[in-house]
Amino acid sequence: MLLLTLLVLPLSVAAQEAPTQTVTDKEALKKLITTLESDTARTEFLGNLKLLLEEQNKEQADAQVIAPITKTLGIESFTERMVTSYQDFLMRNGLSGSVVGKVALSIGATLVMFLLALTARRGVTKFLMAADKFFVKLDMPPIRLRLYGRALRTLASIAVACLLLYSFFVIWGTTRFNPFESSWFKGSLRIIFNLGFVMVMAAVFWETVNTILQIVFRKVSGNNPARAQTIMPIVRNVLFIVFAVLFLLVLLSELGINIMPLLAGAGIVGVAIGFGAQTMVKDFLTGFTILMEDVVRVGDVARMAGRSGVIEKITLRKIQLRDVTGTVFTIPFSEINIIENQTKDFSFYPIDVVISYNEDIERVEKILRDVDASMRTDPTFAPDMMEPIEIMGVDRFSESGVVIKVRLKTQPLKQWNIGREFNRRMKKAFDVNNVEMPFPNYTLTLRGDKAVLDGK
Repeated sequence: MLLLTLLVLPLSVAAQEAPTQTVTDKEALKKLITTLESDTARTEFLGNLKLLLEEQNKEQADAQVIAPITKTLGIESFTERMVTSYQDFLMRNGLSGSVVGKVALSIGATLVMFLLALTARRGVTKFLMAADKFFVKLDMPPIRLRLYGRALRTLASIAVACLLLYSFFVIWGTTRFNPFESSWFKGSLRIIFNLGFVMVMAAVFWETVNTILQIVFRKVSGNNPARAQTIMPIVRNVLFIVFAVLFLLVLLSELGINIMPLLAGAGIVGVAIGFGAQTMVKDFLTGFTILMEDVVRVGDVARMAGRSGVIEKITLRKIQLRDVTGTVFTIPFSEINIIENQTKDFSFYPIDVVISYNEDIERVEKILRDVDASMRTDPTFAPDMMEPIEIMGVDRFSESGVVIKVRLKTQPLKQWNIGREFNRRMKKAFDVNNVEMPFPNYTLTLRGDKAVLDGK
């Protein structure tokens, strides 16, 4: 009854708006009544309605599928129009009606394609030369640029060769074997072109992002390149992973694969991985916090998790150290509780100067200041010495002498070089000024079968 009402209502409304069609509406109404009274006709009518509903649902589902980017940007339609226009240009000049005209068209097409290939190669070369200067200015490696150059030249040559071959098929009207007119070739060529376009756009986009990152980090870092060297690779890797996932989804969309179910499945898989990899998530969070707070940088000398050495690499999950023996330690952030950074902003080199109880402490301190002054006037060591020597005073009395505590403030990573040179000059100054640096003396006395060792 409801179906009858829905079908009759539009007819009645139409009848009110257009009285001249009353007879036609009555005939349609009688036909509908006859259809509903017949079991066979009613079954067929309901089947048609269901089929119509299924088609509408299918169209709605297809509308929800993400369209390929080349179709969204109109690249496919533009390419088809260009090919059609080129084919019409070859055929409408009237030269293809004779053998002489076909030969002339073939020679002309060959010359045009040769000039096109030459122009494309020169254009690519000039572009690469300009880009190479830009890369050198930013201190970026030009390896990828050369790779792109070879790829662009190769693609340009292949495209020109295919276009010339297509021109020959169109000019000579070859119908027995013309792969350009086959459906499989057109479909394959469309897919290859779309994928190539997406790859070129992806390469341009990624290199642009990479260049922007390089410029931004250089301006932000200023005179602190170590921080940029630490954070920039991590930011680049994170962006590359996100970009690679998006690029893969676009490629699948270009191949005609519906990526909406993949996105839904990726969300579920991400939740499952999050529960199963809690330690890794903890590493990521801890690493992100350490990097943002600038606790350590690449090149610092630090001690963590019972290991010490130079930090060679930092990721979001681990730190890589190399000690003085060359051993490399890889430490996850989840294993780090305390970080001892020995080269943060500046460094100290502490020295315990041991002198005899008979020496004048004030005279020794003056000698130490003279040694420090001589190093601060030496252009080899002066740039790395931040402040004059700090004499902290008599620290303790040992068995062999008086211990004077001093320390040198230096640039990061320079404390060992400065400290060793200071020790060398201090020893020479003590020798010149007859300052005694005591050390334990041992006397060995042999009495028959016994040896007596006295320590002084």
